[in-house]
Amino acid sequence: MSGFFQRLFGKDNKPAIARGPLGLHLNSGFTLDTLAFRLLEDELLIALPGEEFTVAAVSHIDLGGGSQIFRYYTSGDEFLQINTTGGEDIDDIDDIKLFVYEESYGISKESHWREAINAKVMGAMILNWQEKRWQRFFNSEEPGNIEPVYMLEKVENQNHAKWRSIILPWATNAK
Repeated sequence: MSGFFQRLFGKDNKPAIARGPLGLHLNSGFTLDTLAFRLLEDELLIALPGEEFTVAAVSHIDLGGGSQIFRYYTSGDEFLQINTTGGEDIDDIDDIKLFVYEESYGISKESHWREAINAKVMGAMILNWQEKRWQRFFNSEEPGNIEPVYMLEKVENQNHAKWRSIILPWATNAK
C-alpha cells in the first residue's frame, strides 16, 4: 500500500533513466530521415535499413581526455554511434554514424580470432569490397599495415544484462 502512496505523491523508487547525447537511452526510439539516401538508392552498395529504430542495448566507451563514444544497438542489425568531446550536449557531438552489418561471423577459437584481427587484415591501407577500393581513414599517413586500436566497451541490454567487449574501429573512405 505504501508503494501506491509513494507513486501517488511523486516518490518513485525507480532510478532515473540514464540519457546520453540527443536524449537517447535504453528502450528509447529514434527515426532517421532516409530521403537523401533513397534518392540515390541505385548507387548505394548496401540495402537501406528502416527508418524507425528501438534501442535494445547501450554502450559507453571512455576514450580519455573528455572524448567518449556512445553506441545505441537496435533490435535489428544496426547501431548508432555518437562521438563526443567535452560533454554530452548537442554542441559536444563530433560525429554521428549509423552502422549496418553487411555480414558477420561467429568466431569460436582464439587462433581464428587473432587471425581475423591482425594488422594485415584489419590495418591494411586498402580494402577491396563490392568492387570498390576503400582507403584507411584513420592513421592514413602511416604506410603499410597498422595494428588495430582496441577499446573497452561497457554494454547493457534491455534485460539489464551487462558485459564488456573489445571493439576494433575501422573507418574508410571510398576511393
